[in-house]
Amino acid sequence: ATGVLTAGDRRRAAAIVARVGQPTEQAMTEARIVLGAAIDAEGVLDLAPHYPKSGETSQPLLYGVAFGGFIWAILLSLAAALLFRGGVLMRALGIAVVKRDGADASRLRMLWRACVAWAPLPLGGVLLAMLVPVLPAFTAAALAAAVVLALVVWSAARRGRSLQDLLAGTWLVPR
Repeated sequence: ATGVLTAGDRRRAAAIVARVGQPTEQAMTEARIVLGAAIDAEGVLDLAPHYPKSGETSQPLLYGVAFGGFIWAILLSLAAALLFRGGVLMRALGIAVVKRDGADASRLRMLWRACVAWAPLPLGGVLLAMLVPVLPAFTAAALAAAVVLALVVWSAARRGRSLQDLLAGTWLVPR
């Protein structure tokens, strides 16, 4: 505990023990039920099984880096839509985004189009958060990923206009 708790936390804990005293046997029984395997028969807290073993700590870090990469990609894409009416790739490919009358799409319309294009990612996150309490984590993640992938494939497979173009009222044309 001395390695985890600060001096202030230790003082507060000591004050609580002085004020409350030692727990009753009934309180210890209730604590054992709530804590399950984290507390042994003598009442000693053993969190070692709940901490990642050597080599397992890189997986959450990998997820964090991947999530951060997606966030940066989304933010840069939204900024490019707002500031430049599209991204570098669309300019390099000679693609313009126009409205029904052929005029260039406004910056706000391009921002809306980019938000719709990126929407499957946060929707997948919401779906994952809803499924994790009722399904095993891997199954929930696979199902959420399948829904996101299905939305992306469906939008890309549409002839003529993608989902974001339909919802934003835009068309892709040669520049």
